[in-house]
Amino acid sequence: MLCQNCKKNEATIHVQQIVEGQEKSFHLCPACAAKKAETEPELQSFNLAEMLFDLADKVASTVGKEDSAAGKNMVCPHCGWDMERFRKTGYLGCPECYKTFSSFLSGVLKNMHRGCSHEGKTPCPAMNSRPSKEIAALRHELTNLRKELALRVKNEEYEEAAQIRDKIQSLTVKLEENEKK
Repeated sequence: MLCQNCKKNEATIHVQQIVEGQEKSFHLCPACAAKKAETEPELQSFNLAEMLFDLADKVASTVGKEDSAAGKNMVCPHCGWDMERFRKTGYLGCPECYKTFSSFLSGVLKNMHRGCSHEGKTPCPAMNSRPSKEIAALRHELTNLRKELALRVKNEEYEEAAQIRDKIQSLTVKLEENEKK
């Protein structure tokens, strides 16, 4: 679909708004969207990061009013990034920000993603077929066991590490058998 403004570039930004029964749609390229945001209040006020942050703030019932107010005044000691900038942009200033804002990030990340840890992707051409699901599950389990093995070795828990090593070996054989089918 071409941009409805310049009619040259691919429209990658699609906004649909329904206010009092009236529908307004925008199909714009990034350049036109930036220009149009200056004049169209619908595009100006649309900030996905801020919307998700506000949603997480409302949904999080575990944080008290005092904690919430204190959280809005939090500032990263390393880079000076504050909660308001995170709310407006959806970005953090540095790796230390993840530690500083960790209590608030967990709620936001749960609303943005399926969980708080990155699981990665498992490409598979026929993901709906039963063998493909089994193979993906085995690979996922192997990845988790390898992480667990590294942790056990690091903590010098060698008996547990040996048991995990044995599980990894048997799962590897099982995975190879499933992949041959």
